[in-house]
Amino acid sequence: MRFIFLISLFFIHLVNHAQDSLGHDFSEESAKRAVFNIVRYSGLPPNFVTRENTSIKTAIAFIQKDQRIIEYNPEFLSRISNKSETDWAAISILAHEIGHHLMGHTLNPRKYGPGDELECDRYSGFILAKMGATLDEALVAISIAGLEQASKTHPEKTARVQAITLGYKSAMSLDASPPLELLEDQFEYTHKIRFDGDPNTYYFTSNMTIVWLDEYAQAIEFGRVEIHPKSDYTFKFQFNEAWFHVDLASGIWSITNYGVFMKIGRCDAL
Repeated sequence: MRFIFLISLFFIHLVNHAQDSLGHDFSEESAKRAVFNIVRYSGLPPNFVTRENTSIKTAIAFIQKDQRIIEYNPEFLSRISNKSETDWAAISILAHEIGHHLMGHTLNPRKYGPGDELECDRYSGFILAKMGATLDEALVAISIAGLEQASKTHPEKTARVQAITLGYKSAMSLDASPPLELLEDQFEYTHKIRFDGDPNTYYFTSNMTIVWLDEYAQAIEFGRVEIHPKSDYTFKFQFNEAWFHVDLASGIWSITNYGVFMKIGRCDAL
């Protein structure tokens, strides 16, 4: 009897262990909540339709009747979540599919290629970092489901791991950087200046300066604005040690060495 009792306890232990290993289903509620949070961390409104589809193998993004749709196989997401022992695996897959929409790939699905997949892998890594996942958690889905050999549409696992890692590290480096100063906190722009033959745009500011914005969005001062005493012009300004006049129709005029006025651009109020 004691032997039978021990065998029964052992059998119950095996059943409980098997049930624990099955984990939980990645439900429709979980999928929709994940998509909502992914999009929210992207700073966009949650305008995706998220739904189950047991006829597909994994997950897919496509457009149907002007709606952006994410479909997924619930058994696949549940299986990969249980195998990885974390919901981050399913979330990263959904983030990848959202990336296809945001990158514009779903506008022409026939042109999907390995580069498109790597773009979405990078986006997935970036978003999961923003959502609080570790790098290992961001990589767990591709570690389990990634292909060892590349196909016509999907890169090999090694390349995809690298793309996710780059996206993750990019997000982390942004978080570690000091916050940028907003230009609006320094001054307001009042006018936009364009000179003929010059592709750059310049601005008048509320503190009567002329600035140009470099590639780091930093304002570099070039000169100062001064009200013109003549009624024919609204004001004059100095730029590169030369003076220019702005007429009532927003035209910019300069004076040649021979004393002749020449129209050289526009100065439009903002």
